[in-house]
Formats: sequence, structure tokens, C-alpha cells
Amino acid sequence: MACARQIDQGPWLPAAAGSAPGPDDLDFSPGLSAVPVLETRQLEPPGAALEALARVLKHRQSLVAVNPHAGAALDQGLACALTRLVSGVACPPPAGSAAGLRYLRDRICVPRDMSLHGARHLRQALESTAQLDPAAAPPSMGPIPTSHRRDQDPRRFALA
Repeated sequence: MACARQIDQGPWLPAAAGSAPGPDDLDFSPGLSAVPVLETRQLEPPGAALEALARVLKHRQSLVAVNPHAGAALDQGLACALTRLVSGVACPPPAGSAAGLRYLRDRICVPRDMSLHGARHLRQALESTAQLDPAAAPPSMGPIPTSHRRDQDPRRFALA
């Protein structure tokens, strides 16, 4: 249960960048409120955040087009999240952008979209930016729909 919660809600980054926790660092005790980042046995390569930035910039128009929360608020919110991704500086997004940022966060696919470490950085930046949205409700962890996957139509991305 703690692993599922961490996969869905984070945190996705280790305490020290570039360090991968070993098996002895994980504690799956019942009732534990926070679990360290799941062990991957791979150290983070340099430039993982820049890889995520490059992939989002390359496919930005397609990512926004398939997002049901698209609009000016999402575009500005995404710019804030990318600012946080590369600089670490919190950039408050416009009101109403959190739902679109979380929609994107929940649909990052590893390794199709980017590497594991790049995706971790991007997910963390998207969620931490969404939490700064003044109009944001707490994140709802409803299930991602499986009856259709219109957001995963590869034709939009093959043209980029």
C-alpha cells in the first residue's frame, strides 16, 4: 500500500540528487507515512532534468492539444513547471492550471516519453507547481480511464 501511494503521489526524487537508495534504505512498515524513493539500482545520469525539458518542449503542442484542461492557464502553468524543473525556483502558476498539470503528470510514460530519472524530475516539478495554484483543490487520485486512451494517440506525436 505504501509503495502504491508513493508511485501515485510521490515523492519521486531521492533526498540527494544522484544517489540511489539501496535495499536497506527502504522501510515498508505498516502505517509508515513516507517511503524513500523506490530503488532503481541506477544512479541518476547528469542532465536528467534537461532531458525532460527537451522532450516536453519538443512535444508541447501535442501535449497541450490532448489535455482536456488546455488553455492559457495550462500553457502558463506548464511554463512555471518547466522553470521549476530546470532552476528549482518555485514559480506560482495562474489559477486553474493545477488540473491540467496533474493530468500531464499522470500520463508520463517511461521509457516511451523519457528516461526514468527525467520523468521523476518532471513529475515532481508538475506536482509541486500544481500545489502552488491558488484555485487548486487537493489532488484527487481518481483512476486514469482505461475504456479509451485518446490521450495516447501516437499519430499526434509521430509528426513532431
